[in-house]
Amino acid sequence: MYLKRLDLHGFKSFASRTRFEFGQGITAIVGPNGSGKSNIADALRWVLGEQSGRLLRAKRLDDILYAGSGKKAPADKIDVTMTLDNSDGWLAVDVPEVTISRRGSRSSDGEYQISGKRIRLRELQTLLATANVGQNSYAIIGQGLVESVLNLRADERRQLIEEAADIQRYRLKIEEAGERLKSTHENTARIRLLIKEIAPRLAQLERQAKRAGEHAQLSRELMQALRVFYEERWHSAQEQLTVARAGHDQMQAEFTQARVALETCQRELDDITSRLDEQRQAASHRCSSHT
Repeated sequence: MYLKRLDLHGFKSFASRTRFEFGQGITAIVGPNGSGKSNIADALRWVLGEQSGRLLRAKRLDDILYAGSGKKAPADKIDVTMTLDNSDGWLAVDVPEVTISRRGSRSSDGEYQISGKRIRLRELQTLLATANVGQNSYAIIGQGLVESVLNLRADERRQLIEEAADIQRYRLKIEEAGERLKSTHENTARIRLLIKEIAPRLAQLERQAKRAGEHAQLSRELMQALRVFYEERWHSAQEQLTVARAGHDQMQAEFTQARVALETCQRELDDITSRLDEQRQAASHRCSSHT
């Protein structure tokens, strides 16, 4: 792992944005007491996800924010970003440089980012543990740390030995598996509760399902019967319509013949009436001549 840069803004004594460039080999940061050398180590701890206020020498987030001075106001936000060289792909991120950032403010708990993408602390720990750069693979030895190690309680010493034995990644996997198992148990309990609620109604639901199936079957049979019935009625109506049309045509022909005969009789009647009128006029004329 090669640490290329460390950017600080608002972290403890670093009021303005400050960048540290680290070259290959060993880098030493020197200065008098109180100049902020330990704050750089604390910033590395903080950006890598450290949660212990004792190791960060702070009781709460406000304690690692720049507290202000006579010339500068207190900082409201904090931002620490470390840049790692990933040209050989030792981290499972497809970029040549990987930036790990942690940000916070007085009004929020903060967030983690990898190359600008927001992530959870667990994802950051998993990524670093997978690349063997978890908290168990490095040591930041500060003032009084050796004495603190010697004075650890048995359980704290055991935790230190476990971290040195590189089991942190497996502990994370166990915790994730435990969370999934807990979620599975909760889902199982929820399913059992649902089954318990549904069981008394199961017989009723089965009867309703049976009735629904019978209704569907009867509906299909009724539809088929209606189709056959209406098809027969349609064919019968078609036959009756054909017969009616034939009778209509025949009656129409007879009506036409009767009309022709009526017209013939009417003409003959007109001729007879005309001749009768002529004979009457001739008879009337002869009678007047004899007189």
